[in-house]
Amino acid sequence: MFEVRLHGRGGQGVVTAAEMLSVAGFAEGHWTQAIPSFGSERMGAPVVAFCRLHDREVRAREPITNPDALVVLDPTLLHQVKVFEGLSPSGYVLINSTRTPDELGIAEGLATLPAGRVATTPAVGEQPGNSMKQGKNVPPIAMAHAIPYVATASVADLRDLENKVEKSFAIRGARYIQVHVPCPLGWGCDTGDTIKVARLAAESGLFPIFEAEWGEVTGRRPIRRPVPVDEYLKLQSRFAHLFKTEEGLARVAGIQQIADRNIRRFGLVQEGVPA
Repeated sequence: MFEVRLHGRGGQGVVTAAEMLSVAGFAEGHWTQAIPSFGSERMGAPVVAFCRLHDREVRAREPITNPDALVVLDPTLLHQVKVFEGLSPSGYVLINSTRTPDELGIAEGLATLPAGRVATTPAVGEQPGNSMKQGKNVPPIAMAHAIPYVATASVADLRDLENKVEKSFAIRGARYIQVHVPCPLGWGCDTGDTIKVARLAAESGLFPIFEAEWGEVTGRRPIRRPVPVDEYLKLQSRFAHLFKTEEGLARVAGIQQIADRNIRRFGLVQEGVPA
């Protein structure tokens, strides 16, 4: 078994990275597992996630204490958290940084690892190609690997979520369900608007609700009356700055384009059906 431990901060996509590694491993023919581990539920708090890859079924469920590889998404954690604790003597280390291990002050502590096992590299270059700063869209990534079942669901429709979970239990192999759950504290929206925010995410097309099997869409929840993304964004104080400048409004228009592409891609609005 090959075990990977990922360290980062809330909002960096640590859990998503573990899931993507797990999906990639499955696509290569391995049994895989991804497990998140959360501390303080706030943006910027240290987050740890784990990924296991094996040539047979993975039954372990506990956190990884002796990883074969470490991935560090935020180098500021190197001297704040015991990142290297338990690392295998022949392990690998990958750090998201443009600085060398010497410059980061960790070269001496990792000197016992075999040559070539420690690397630093920036996650993106000067032109990352993600001007909208959105995270990775994991459901289509899982679909691209043609795993048996991929679905999205929302807390705005718990019956749909329940049905998809039950359906996934009957399917053998990798199954991925992504659930949209607003976070009032982190997103800056009223607690009483939690379900409304979730509903608007789906009705605007920003979070399409669908099912896919073996890479092909097999079901979708159509949108009767698509709403502008403004209605979703304005309920959240984290987006308030976008409505104060021309540059911000241009980004809102870009977010609307993302929603429109989702609607077209998944056929969420059927031609000829009255709104």
